[in-house]
Amino acid sequence: MPNTNCLDGIRCPKCGSYEPFSIVVTTYCTVYDSGVEEHSDTEWDDDAYCRCVACDYAGTVADFRLTTKYAVNWDNGSEACGTFPERFDTEAEAEEFATNWARERNLEDLGLDDAAVEERGGEGCYTAEVIEVDEPGIDPKAAPDNPRPQWA
Repeated sequence: MPNTNCLDGIRCPKCGSYEPFSIVVTTYCTVYDSGVEEHSDTEWDDDAYCRCVACDYAGTVADFRLTTKYAVNWDNGSEACGTFPERFDTEAEAEEFATNWARERNLEDLGLDDAAVEERGGEGCYTAEVIEVDEPGIDPKAAPDNPRPQWA
């Protein structure tokens, strides 16, 4: 299940695990010769070392951060048909693709221009819908095993 607290937007790019991770953090401690007595809030940034406890994949926190991308679902006017494989960085790019695709399909396959589609209320026409997708997909080939740095 996706994280919603301090690991929001974080997932292992190799195995897909949402937790736990070993992260090099910054904190302020009260330290005595006998040990650490208290510490303040724990912080890290995208450059911090991060290792997945589940599969041992290691990188920076940025390597584990999900990136929202956009995709386009389409239907043929009567049933859902699928999702295009293309991924878009912005919702506007995906909307433009969806609009152009639907316009082209309706005109070429059905002989309907935008006015005719609008007149029908989209009934029996090709339509496309923009959806959010989280990247990266889990692909062990895309995230090969990598050893821990010497300092980790």
